Parts: sequence; C-alpha cells; structure tokens
Amino acid sequence: MLAPADGFYQMANLGEMEPISISIDRDFVARTAHEFLDSDQVELMLTMGASDLLIYGIGMSLKAELESGTPASGLYIDSLTNTLAIHLLRRYALHKDAQMLPGEPLLKHDFAQVIDYIEASLGQTIELDELAKVAGMSRFYFCRVFKEMVGTTPHQFVIQRRVERAKSLLKKSILSIAEIAIVCGFANQDHLTRYFKRLMNVTPGVFRRRSQ
Repeated sequence: MLAPADGFYQMANLGEMEPISISIDRDFVARTAHEFLDSDQVELMLTMGASDLLIYGIGMSLKAELESGTPASGLYIDSLTNTLAIHLLRRYALHKDAQMLPGEPLLKHDFAQVIDYIEASLGQTIELDELAKVAGMSRFYFCRVFKEMVGTTPHQFVIQRRVERAKSLLKKSILSIAEIAIVCGFANQDHLTRYFKRLMNVTPGVFRRRSQ
C-alpha cells in the first residue's frame, strides 16, 4: 500500500511474499515531480489494500544488496530510486496540470563526455546526478536517453567498464585480486567476483590463470 509515513497501519496477509517497508523523503518526491512532471504541486494518491509488484521488486533488490555483504554502489541505488520515483509518479501522481515530460521525443546524444568521465572515474564513486550534470540533462531524462542511445543503463555500463578494467589488470599487472577490486571501483574482492562472474562466467582467479 501507499500511505503517509506518519501513520500506523496493519499489513494484510501477503502469502509467500516477505513484508517490506520503503520510506520516501517528501523533498525527493517534490524534486522528482518538478523534473519529471514539470509541476511543483503533485500529491501521491493513498492506496490501501493494493499490491504493486514493481515496488516490491525494487524493495527486495535493495534488501538483497544490503544483506549481500558487498553494499551496492551509489549509482545502483540511484538507479533503483529513480525507477521507483518514475513509477510512483506515472501510476499514483494526482495533479490535473502535470505534464509527463518523458513522453517527448528523445534528443540524440553521443555521450562522449559522459563516457570519458566514467572512464576517468572508474576507481571512484560515480553518482547519477554527476553523470546527468556532465550530459547537461536532468537525471530522469539522462537515464532514459542514455539507455536508448547506449543500449544499457548507466549503472550497467559502469559495471561493464569496471569489469573490462579488471580484466586488463588481471592480465597485465601483479596486483592482487583484492587490490584490483579497489582500483576498479568495487567495494571489495567479493563485490568484484560477483559482477565479474555474472559477465564473464568465470571468477577473476580463474580468468587470471587462463590468461597467463
């Protein structure tokens, strides 16, 4: 259900679904509405007794990352909250004067400056707002155009580039896998291994042995 944070509510039986709670800052909703709907006065409709599988999925994704022992990057969290905010405003926003800006035609953009920025910052924290600033767009429009032009989300692109950097270092450097993980912007070796195996189907250790 979607309800004000300052109330007390009783959850219905969800069957096999695990109950979760997501709190959203009012200022974040207002800022999102200004960028996404071109409106400064948007109210989210109260919904009681209804379920939303997308909201539930986002919540479970965040929960899984936090419990994994390798916390998600800020960029991944930003991507999830961005998706959540857009979904809430698409489905639950109540404002007769709001205009859905994402319905406008996409502007072509080669993102050369953004990609250069990412390549130069792989070992550092990369924030969605900063990438949007480099592109000269709002974060919501940036995510939409980036995926359309590049073929993947900003977070997925950054992970791909970090794994490519790790591959190069595994082949050519004498750094340990743990050191390579940090140099490439991963939280630790386990974090690198998780994404490396997902993209390459082998662990960094196996990849290094096969490359020698």
